[in-house]
Amino acid sequence: SRNFGNQDFLPNVSTGRMHYWSHSGKVGVPIEYDGVPFMHVGRWSLVCHQGRDMGVSQKLRYIERKKRKKALEQDGDGHICNNVRKSTTKKVNCPAEIYISHVVRFPQFKVPARLLSENSLPTEQIRRSIKEKIRLRYKTNPYGISRIHWYYVRLPQASDHQGHPIVAEVASDDATKPTLVVSNTSTLDKRKVNKNRDKHRRTREPMDERVVLKLSELIKAGYCSTGVIRSELNKYVIQELFHGKAPPTA
Repeated sequence: SRNFGNQDFLPNVSTGRMHYWSHSGKVGVPIEYDGVPFMHVGRWSLVCHQGRDMGVSQKLRYIERKKRKKALEQDGDGHICNNVRKSTTKKVNCPAEIYISHVVRFPQFKVPARLLSENSLPTEQIRRSIKEKIRLRYKTNPYGISRIHWYYVRLPQASDHQGHPIVAEVASDDATKPTLVVSNTSTLDKRKVNKNRDKHRRTREPMDERVVLKLSELIKAGYCSTGVIRSELNKYVIQELFHGKAPPTA
C-alpha cells in the first residue's frame, strides 16, 4: 500500500472505518480484540523469490525485441538469423508469502473497562460514539491525541514453500544443535512443470562452502562442461562428504 510505513500519515477519521479486531481478508493478519480502536494504514506482502513470475510480459517483450534485432542480421548466404534461446526461470509459483499489516491505534479511547471484564464486544452505538469523540478531538486538537503505530506480521511455515528446495532449521535430539534441512522432498514431488526443462532448473539456494570450493577447483583445473562438472560434484558429495552415509536428497 502507498502509505505503508508512513507513521506521519493519518487515515481519514471522519469517513474511514474504525476497527477493534480483524480476522478477514487475504492479507488481513489476525488482530485480536483488546478494546483499543485502530485504523488500517496499509498492508505489505512479500512473496517467495521463487514464487509467481511477475515479469512474464516484460520478458516476452524482450524476446520480441531480440527477434526483431536478429531478423535484421543476415548470414553470408542471405538467410535470416531468427533463433532466440529462451533461458529457464527459477520461478515455480511457490505460494509462500509474508503478510504485514500497519495500523494506527488510539489507546486514549479504549472501550470501558467493564466491557472488557465481561468479555463483551462494544455495541454499534458505543463504536459510533468513540469514533465521534476521536473525530471531534482531531478537529479541535489533533496533537493532543496519542497515536501508536503497530505492525502485525504473519510468517509462513517451511512447509508452505512448494516446488523448490528450501533451507530451514528443525529441532534435533540435541536442542543446542539444530538440524539443517536442505530440501523439502514432500513438495519437490508435487511439482507440475515440464520435466525436461525442470531437469536443468537453476536455484539460488545457499550452497555448502565445501561444494563451492570444490567447484572453484574444478574450474581452475580446466573443467568447462556443465555435465562433467555436475558429475564430478556428485562424486565429491557421495564419495567424500558423505562417505558411508546417506547423501541429501537435493
